Amino acid sequence: MEKLLPIPLMSPSSSLTPKSYKSLLTDVARIYESFQSNANSDWNKISLTSYWKIGQRIVEVEQGNRSEQVTEIGF
Repeated sequence: MEKLLPIPLMSPSSSLTPKSYKSLLTDVARIYESFQSNANSDWNKISLTSYWKIGQRIVEVEQGNRSEQVTEIGF
């Protein structure tokens, strides 16, 4: 996970320039996309693992609980 850096606070008298505002928006978008990407990746792993477990259980029942199937999946 990406380490967050402290954000300096602006004094009430300071103002954003168009360039600094654009930079701020770019940074916010980058942070958001980074965390969104991580969340999607975690969701994919959870989905894959749950589907694998469901399939494994179906195979166990169909084979009369014989242990001939693959028993785990690695990431």
